[in-house]
Amino acid sequence: MVLLICNLPASMQDNHDGIAWTLKRGSYLVGPHFVNWTHSLGQTEGVLMPWLDEPGRARMELVYSVHCLLKGSFQLSKDETRRALTAVTIPGGQVTTARSHEVCTVRPGRWHDVLGLQQISVTNPGEKVLVVCTVKYTALWADEGARGRFTILRDGKGLDPGSYGLQSVRSLQKDARRAMVVALVDDPDPGPHLY
Repeated sequence: MVLLICNLPASMQDNHDGIAWTLKRGSYLVGPHFVNWTHSLGQTEGVLMPWLDEPGRARMELVYSVHCLLKGSFQLSKDETRRALTAVTIPGGQVTTARSHEVCTVRPGRWHDVLGLQQISVTNPGEKVLVVCTVKYTALWADEGARGRFTILRDGKGLDPGSYGLQSVRSLQKDARRAMVVALVDDPDPGPHLY
């Protein structure tokens, strides 16, 4: 398996509703579209794009790249800020994944489980767990003051201080489709853990 991590410092140059970024293996799209939005011209935003690719064949030479779909102009690496694409090969036995395409509609006011995204990880003494979660969602609101919050639980307890969430999202456009990313390194006790 190949863990791809891309970080792009992007600045909007025109007033528009975003840029869609995607990762490619050769000529094939891998992972979701990652979209960045801002209505602050010239402000640099980091676009984090993690994806666990499963190319399927061992000892295969792979070429990964980053591509974008524009609705307006932008600038990458303003003020010489570095952008990076990293590919880490990981033996399949060290990786557990959960993926789901099940539609889930949530109502405001309380935390909801995201269906299909539960995973058990068994750790040995001194081992840490890299947890990466990408959720494609559609914002059903368009309000500057409203936020959607995402978090990750280990064994039923949130890994975010104060239970505020690890990622907060907003939407100024109803029915906007986006991808949300949470990534963290956890340091659990040895044994099995449910994330």
